[in-house]
Amino acid sequence: FRLGKRLTPATHGAMGFVAYSSPDFLTALQAIHTFLPTRASFIELNLRQVDDRLECILDYQESLDDDIQRCLSDAMVKALFEFGEFMVGHPLDEAEIYFAHPEPEYHGMYPDFLSGKVHFGCNQLKLTFPMALCREPNASANHGNYRLALQQCESMLKQLQSDKPSYQTRLKKMMLSRPPGTLTEDEAAASLFMSKRTLARKLKHEGSSFRSIRDEILSWQAESYLCDSQLSIEAIASLMNYHDSANFRRAFKRWFGQPPEQFRLNARAKMTHSQGF
Repeated sequence: FRLGKRLTPATHGAMGFVAYSSPDFLTALQAIHTFLPTRASFIELNLRQVDDRLECILDYQESLDDDIQRCLSDAMVKALFEFGEFMVGHPLDEAEIYFAHPEPEYHGMYPDFLSGKVHFGCNQLKLTFPMALCREPNASANHGNYRLALQQCESMLKQLQSDKPSYQTRLKKMMLSRPPGTLTEDEAAASLFMSKRTLARKLKHEGSSFRSIRDEILSWQAESYLCDSQLSIEAIASLMNYHDSANFRRAFKRWFGQPPEQFRLNARAKMTHSQGF
């Protein structure tokens, strides 16, 4: 539950940004259904309406140890509650949660972390919400940010689906599933159950490296923000986890050979020329 509580929208990269900016909880859940592969390939979220309630069914794509599955189920449900409560601005008391695992010894803790009614020993992991709740407006909705983040997620999904399975692809997937630039080489190696030296050797065999992949992802995200939005350089730097816009400008110049302001002007000039204006 503590893990799930930490999985706020802000920790989910572009997917979290889509949800954060969505007009309502239903739209956010639809985005999570579509783009969850950019965050976790081991689980699917499927949605269906039954009468006046929305059913959110979480389906594991891999066979997992019972204890691990119970832990992940608790965390995933809590993470979805974090999304919902953030958007509607109050506890989801009308929710119902159906856990596939039997009632655990710590069942008395569930009301401390989850509002709504909890059931155990069910045939699938499922949450249900009233449709009226799912359609409550999101006070933090921002259409411009929503469209921008949606484009980012669509690009990520396309990139992940088109790449051949390789260590480069696995690394890209990990990087895209985290806030920009936050994945370390040690964390990546540990996630792949190997040493940092072994990961470096495997990437070298594929003609790549951790730094080159990180630069590829970051430069692509920076280019997307510059060309597809009106966000200021400072706002883009913040979105990409640069606490100082000067550091972002230096990195951008290393990637593209020019400062971000000039890159944006050139990109707009090319677009205007191609449209015949």
